[in-house]
Order: sequence, then C-alpha cells, then structure tokens
Amino acid sequence: MSAVPSATAAASHATLEARVARFPARQVELASQRVLSYREACETSDALPLVLLHGIGSGAASWVQQFEALSASRRVLAWDAPGYGESTPVAAASPAATDYANVLYEWLEKLGIERCVLVGHSLGAIIAGSFAAMHPQRVAGLLLLSPAGGYGAASAEVRETKRDQRLAMLNELGPQGLAEKAQRQYVVRACKRRSACMGALEHVACDSARLRAGHASARQRGPRQRPRAVEGPL
Repeated sequence: MSAVPSATAAASHATLEARVARFPARQVELASQRVLSYREACETSDALPLVLLHGIGSGAASWVQQFEALSASRRVLAWDAPGYGESTPVAAASPAATDYANVLYEWLEKLGIERCVLVGHSLGAIIAGSFAAMHPQRVAGLLLLSPAGGYGAASAEVRETKRDQRLAMLNELGPQGLAEKAQRQYVVRACKRRSACMGALEHVACDSARLRAGHASARQRGPRQRPRAVEGPL
C-alpha cells in the first residue's frame, strides 16, 4: 500500500492542529466552583458576540473555521461543554439540558456577556434551545444545527445496538482514545461542510459585488445615447 495517503492525512492533521493553536484553550472558574474550558477570538468588538456550542464527541476546536472567518468582525467564543476538555462535568448523574444551560448562564455571566447570538450543533442545539427558553432576553439570535433527538423514541433493539457499538469502541480505545478519535473526525467533517457552505456564500457575495459595480459604472457613464441615423449609402 502506498504511503502517500497516510502522509497526506498526517500533513492535513498537522495543518489543522496549527490552525487550532491560533485560538488556545482557556479556563475560567465559575461561581459554582467548577472550571469551564473555552476558546475565543477577537475579544474587542462592538458587534454582538457569537457563542458556539458543539455536539456530542466534539469540542470547542471543531469551530476553528468560524473563528478564522468571523473573528474579523465580532467576538467569537466556543466552549468545551461540561465534561469535555478541561471543563468540569455537571453534577447530575443523568443530566438534563437545563443542567448544561445553567452552566452556560454562569459562563456568560463570568465573561460579562449580557446578550449574544447563540449557535448550537446537535447536543449543543438542545442546550442552546433550553438556554433561550430560560433566558430569552439574553439571546439576540438563535441558530440550531441538526438538533439531537437522541434514541429515546427508537426501538429497544436500536437503542441496544447503539449502546453496544459505543461500549465496544470505548473498550478498544479507552476514554481518552475515543475522545481524540471523535474530536478529529468531527473537526475534519465540520471543516469540509462549512468550507463548502462558505465557498458558496463567497460566490454569491462576489456576484453581488460585481452587480453593484456594474450599476455604479452605468450611473457614472450616464444614460445611453440613442444611435443616430446615418444618411447615404453604407
């Protein structure tokens, strides 16, 4: 087997690690004596902050492309949810979305963020929705990406299969290995999806800019002159 694909993958991973390193993880101690880990870009901006909540098996680093693309115009923050990264887990053995939403409230209070645009993916969408319902005055905008429905409504067979698959991976890789594998997969997939989406937006923006430039040029030239009739033979 050729070594090129693995070498390419290794180079891609190294590049991704370098990009993530531009937004190092930070920790803050909350009033409830817990630690919350997060990443941040552009600390000073008049625009409303953008707060990003990741899904299951992911983390703050999965939003690296949003940090790169959006931090030029506004403050962008992404947390490691309780139990992820260096963040302290929630106290409840079987936590509800409100338990995570309460930690989100503490974190935003600690950072002095009174209102924000809140984005949640998968599990993060469930937390974002819970937070918005509890504190609507704190949310200027809400974007829910692929909200996680879970397997509560699935058949017992499906639930047992999903459980056994997760336990098998956990036994094979261990907790740390499973977390690292999931993190890499989510980051790469998220970057590919968001790159395609942002590419489409860039094309739309370029077409719009060209159209505006054309209109401006036409205004500068003034109204077109009607062609004059030419007398005599052609």
